[in-house]
Amino acid sequence: MTSTVQLSKQAITLKGSAQIVSEFFSYGINGILYQRGVYPQDTFKSVQHYGIPLLVSTDENVNKYLATVLGQVESWVAENKAERLVLVLKDIDTNDVLERWEFRVECEKPAETASNKADPVGKKDLKKIQAEIRDVMRQVRLKFLFTHVQ
Repeated sequence: MTSTVQLSKQAITLKGSAQIVSEFFSYGINGILYQRGVYPQDTFKSVQHYGIPLLVSTDENVNKYLATVLGQVESWVAENKAERLVLVLKDIDTNDVLERWEFRVECEKPAETASNKADPVGKKDLKKIQAEIRDVMRQVRLKFLFTHVQ
């Protein structure tokens, strides 16, 4: 029987507006897909987001699927319908759960976000956003390393 790596004991926290939470979740998913080798490394490229280099998939089908999922995530977070998001990696042949990644959602209250919808970062300082993105990616890397030690 395949053992399941429970990565949700310490959830990764995503904080900010609905759009920021959705973006952070996207970075986390792409990082996990890359680090866990779900897709070949050559199907990822490095891009700059908020001045931070991040790996994102170049696979059209993956990106189309993620765009749909992340659009729904953003809607749920904006409507306070999501407290946590869970990414589950399963064995394609047996359907056994291999890993479970939990992300806790802390959405800013509407008064804390910008009234201008064209401003996705709201009132949050760029340095704070960069620090939070780095923190999300650090947590993904730490959880990745933790699973290799067991």
